[in-house]
Amino acid sequence: MGKIETAVISVFNKSWASTLGRFLAEEGANIYSSGGTLAELKAKKVPAKPIEKLTGGKEMLGGRVKTLHYQLYAGILADRGKKRHRRKLDKLGIAPIDLVAVNFYPFKEKVRKRTRMETAQELIDIGGVTLVRAAAKNFPHVIVLVDPEDYKPFIQEYRDCEGDIPYELRLKYAKKALVYCREYDEAIEDYFTAALEREKRRKAGLKKPALELEGRLKLTFTRTRNLRYGENPHQRAALYTPSEGVTVPFKVLQGKEMSYNNFLDAGAVFRFCRMPYDKPCAACVVKHVNPCGAACDDDPVRAIQRAKEGDPISAYGGILGVSFEVGEAEAREIAKTFLEVVVAPKFSREATRLLAAKKKLRLLETGARALEAERKRVVAANEKKTETPLQFLRTPFGFLVQEENLQLMRPGDIEVVSDTPLRPQYKPDLAFGMKVIRFLKSNSVALFKDLMMVGAGTGQPNRVDAARIAIEKAGKRVSGSVLVSDGFFPFADSVELASKAGVDVLAAPGGSIRDHEVIARANALKLCLVFVPYRSFLH
Repeated sequence: MGKIETAVISVFNKSWASTLGRFLAEEGANIYSSGGTLAELKAKKVPAKPIEKLTGGKEMLGGRVKTLHYQLYAGILADRGKKRHRRKLDKLGIAPIDLVAVNFYPFKEKVRKRTRMETAQELIDIGGVTLVRAAAKNFPHVIVLVDPEDYKPFIQEYRDCEGDIPYELRLKYAKKALVYCREYDEAIEDYFTAALEREKRRKAGLKKPALELEGRLKLTFTRTRNLRYGENPHQRAALYTPSEGVTVPFKVLQGKEMSYNNFLDAGAVFRFCRMPYDKPCAACVVKHVNPCGAACDDDPVRAIQRAKEGDPISAYGGILGVSFEVGEAEAREIAKTFLEVVVAPKFSREATRLLAAKKKLRLLETGARALEAERKRVVAANEKKTETPLQFLRTPFGFLVQEENLQLMRPGDIEVVSDTPLRPQYKPDLAFGMKVIRFLKSNSVALFKDLMMVGAGTGQPNRVDAARIAIEKAGKRVSGSVLVSDGFFPFADSVELASKAGVDVLAAPGGSIRDHEVIARANALKLCLVFVPYRSFLH
């Protein structure tokens, strides 16, 4: 043993630093430290010397310059396999350094987008990063440790191999060190980017951050769990957390492990539930990412009932999302239908006890704060007070990036283009329909009545087929309903179909070269036709 003769320990996070230092001292190593680390080691009776003994210089500029010295870096970077390097060290009286244990000022932990620049600047580590990069570069000869959780495993490994640390482990520590440096630099870059954007907006008098869809867009992902499988059992899958944007916290309270498809569908119902609705209780049933039933109500049990009744056949085996706490009464209603997953802000103790009988049913709890925060984010994005989250889609040609569709329709945005006016009793269903239609795969047409989606036609290659399916799903409930289309009517055929079925109001964005024909046909059939201000495609 005793392969490590000289070590440098200079850490902000001093967890287990004395444990590592005491072990190295027992093995006969000379330990050099600076500032707070030196004080910590001496307080724990670990024999350590000031870094000045290596560099021959003192700290200066209030501690900004401590370790930046060629004698220190020569000891780290020297290639022990080259005679001329060894001779140079001997001539200058520089000891080769065998281990570097360093971690940085807590920039990521302490600095937020709104932190003052002067405060952030003081937390930018210079010497520590340089030490780590130098040690990682020369990893065949220098052990580099950046994570206090690695100290004890390293000590055990050192003992097991009697100081002869294998190449693979050295490389592993070096890789981890370089990842640590990269993440640290990215955190600083992100802060400076946000500061620059704030300055640009301040000069331009803008409230909403500008979306820079140019230059370099970087994301890193951290795996949080492996999944049972992907879209199909032969595909592997995992859940990753991105470095940018908000990730909703969740707990799976019971049931089988969540699969790839489960998370897709759970995400779809959560997005539905976070929208601001005119009634306090919203519920949605999703099948293959498409809502097949949706409703909002003053009563939570009725909201669940009506969401399931939108398409009872499709609701079987579906994913249910609700915007309210699930208590015993709600759980009894949920238990009447076979469901794969239920997503809610909270489940009461009575509800979890009752639903525990459904062994395969997953209960995914997000927390009421997370749901409310997301609802506020939607409103703030429409008021141009916050960034609109980005969505990413991989294609064979590269990643497509766009803002998420959070657009909310304002009452003054609609345009009644028919002779038949929009009567007040239809306005709530029109507003509800415009919030829901964005969650249906295009081409999509859906029918709404009494704040309930009573029929939906989704993912069709043409709009008339989508309308036909929606009408068929609605059955007798189509009479007196509001039909909402995610895109314009290219022809008047959908208008004629809706009129025959008993629809009273049609809503769609304008923009077709045949808009005048569609309007004329609606007038002839005495239907109310409303043009809405935006399209809601979901590919």
